[in-house]
Amino acid sequence: MKEIIITANVESLYRVIDFVEDELKRSGCPRKMRSRVVLITEEIFSNIAFYAYGSEAGSATIRISADKDVLIEFSDSGVPYNPLEKTDPDIQKNAEEREPSGLGIFLAKKTADDIRYEYSENKNILTVRVYPDSSAGKIMSPDYVCFKKEMTVEEAFGQIRMAGPDNNTVYTGYVTCADGCLEGVVAVRQLFHARQDALIMDVMNFNVIYANVSDSQNDVAKLINQYDLLSLPVIDRENKLAGIIAARDAVGILQKETSDDIEKMAAVNPSEKPYFGTGIITLSRNRIPWLLVLMLTATITGMIIESFEDALLAAPILATFIPMLMDTAGNAGAQTSALIIRGMALGEIVMKDFFKLIWREAQVGVICGLTLGLVNFARILLMNSGDASLALAITISLIATVIVAKTVGCTMPIIAKKIHIDPTVMAAPLITTITDVTALILYFYTAKWILGV
Repeated sequence: MKEIIITANVESLYRVIDFVEDELKRSGCPRKMRSRVVLITEEIFSNIAFYAYGSEAGSATIRISADKDVLIEFSDSGVPYNPLEKTDPDIQKNAEEREPSGLGIFLAKKTADDIRYEYSENKNILTVRVYPDSSAGKIMSPDYVCFKKEMTVEEAFGQIRMAGPDNNTVYTGYVTCADGCLEGVVAVRQLFHARQDALIMDVMNFNVIYANVSDSQNDVAKLINQYDLLSLPVIDRENKLAGIIAARDAVGILQKETSDDIEKMAAVNPSEKPYFGTGIITLSRNRIPWLLVLMLTATITGMIIESFEDALLAAPILATFIPMLMDTAGNAGAQTSALIIRGMALGEIVMKDFFKLIWREAQVGVICGLTLGLVNFARILLMNSGDASLALAITISLIATVIVAKTVGCTMPIIAKKIHIDPTVMAAPLITTITDVTALILYFYTAKWILGV
């Protein structure tokens, strides 16, 4: 979205709020995030002039840009005055007597993800960023050590000492230019082996692995895991270093992602709380929606069985093999989908592998189907008085069902990702329903063809 500027007197606050909300709607900003931004805008815009002047006179300018994160800049002309610092008692008292509260900026600091002040060209500029809940910007830490490439190793150690003993992320230093753009990284252990008078540019690594503030937390965790990093730098839309994400944070992200996937694959809505910390009503509410969906879709299998009632009346023994076929189909599909979702999560399987994946799983389905079919053929001959026609009908149905189940199990997660649906939603429960329907149709038509019922 292009950046748009609005200038308004602080008294016309409604204009500012309407403008911000309209622009964020056009940019596709999620409703929850939009509400946060409007709250921040209302608090800051109505107070920035108060902090600078201590009066309602004057105007302020807002510049907004939104894509995957939201950037807002507030500015007003006047004497240099940092509203983020502790306010002058007289100005604060003056501001607190007005509505909304003169403490708006401090309230906004708690709501925003990043808020900074600078004085430039006779303007007080307050820059605020708000990131989506699942983005890298939401969890990045501002605790990192920066170097300039013109520094010596000795000066770099001085920077590290200034970071203080409480900073537990000082194992990598980040080299930035005068504008704050990321230029390289240097491991602290490298500094120990370098000469004290050596320049940082001589020991730094220019090939930097980094993330953007708008990247998903899951992608960031995969990146840290893939390259075995202790921390990952995060840059903003101007390519400036905005923060870092430590490896310990990535572990937490992967644990949460894994827990969510397991719950979704089991047809349970994800919960943020531990099992024993979740109430009975909440546990039930998380499970009921999918149970209802699966119960209603299961009626399809009942309709199929009812439509082949004549075949069952002619050969009642066919009914005894329905559970075996349906269970085998569901298990075969669930096996495949679990492996495919895991491969997608680890980056081993991508969209371009779609047809290659189908061919591969079809071959696996043939081998598995033939093996299960042969065992089943022998079992039916032994247990059903050598009825070869019945054994053949069920065996052919079983082989075809396993092949179809394996194919469905590998394609559904890929299709889900393509249409931007969580692949875990397409996992075991839904795939089981699809394969059950397929298994019954194949079974009854094969039985009618071979047994003539």
